[in-house]
Amino acid sequence: MTLQQLFDSIGNNPTFLLIFFIGLPILAFVMIWITGEDSYKSPWNFIYSGIIYAVAVPGIFATLLVAYTMFFENTSLLQVNWVIYFLPIISMFVTLFILSRKLSLKRIPGFDKISGLFFMIITASIVIFLLSRMRIWTVFIGSIWHLFGLFIVLLVLFRVGFKRLFSKS
Repeated sequence: MTLQQLFDSIGNNPTFLLIFFIGLPILAFVMIWITGEDSYKSPWNFIYSGIIYAVAVPGIFATLLVAYTMFFENTSLLQVNWVIYFLPIISMFVTLFILSRKLSLKRIPGFDKISGLFFMIITASIVIFLLSRMRIWTVFIGSIWHLFGLFIVLLVLFRVGFKRLFSKS
């Protein structure tokens, strides 16, 4: 089964995905309402961490999928399945917005790790995109100094991402 076949199968039966990505913001809202001031205590903060990971990992994947579709395949986003491409991103932003209104996300275990992971994935995607376009760029308008500057910038970005991902909380 290819990834496209999986997307087609999910697109034909989107019920589980709809329930999951609509249910996560609702669950976050209900959890905020239930826990109140006790949200930073032991069982609740790990539940919030699970909600954040459950919504952020598919949201990051969907963001990369949208970027890949736009930049590499040159496919119109009007032709893609919105449940697969846009619902995880919308659910991620809505859930993080709901949680950030009442919680300090820095106090949630693992949130700094997910932001570091997101930063590294975005940086790696930029590297892949630039490398796919690099040959034409360096031949016509680039120089060795541009490549060196790009290398330094990417090195700093990866360092910041790795530091956030592997730092001890």
